[in-house]
Amino acid sequence: MLDAPKTLAVWLLTIGFLLCGCQKDDGRLKSYPVHGKVTVDGAPAARIYVFLNPDKQPETHGIYPNAITDEKGEYWVSTYDSEDGAPLGGYTVTAKWPKGEGLMVNSESPDRLRGRYADAKSSQYRVTVKEATRSQPNEVPTLVLTSK
Repeated sequence: MLDAPKTLAVWLLTIGFLLCGCQKDDGRLKSYPVHGKVTVDGAPAARIYVFLNPDKQPETHGIYPNAITDEKGEYWVSTYDSEDGAPLGGYTVTAKWPKGEGLMVNSESPDRLRGRYADAKSSQYRVTVKEATRSQPNEVPTLVLTSK
């Protein structure tokens, strides 16, 4: 018969094996840091929505890398988690500047830029995401946009 410490050890080992056996691959592709900047009419612009449109459909479960610029016009791309970057590959970069403020604005709000930078087929901005680190991220060329 097992004494209490051995019984506890057997239970802990059993639970450990069960937990290891129940882990599933969530299918996420590894992401690498991507950073960029946006200007509108020569000045940094906040709340610009930036989208990375993949050259080929990656297995990201329909989730596309995206970001929103801060007050300095800078952004870090997110795919699965906040600022986790984007999977390896080539992307066309598009942007939209939604009208509105606070909780009343989202990516579906009317575009202050009138859709000029929202179409991946006509965008001149591209980035190829390679292995990178936060201290040396993939850099998207500055998006130089005009509101007029």
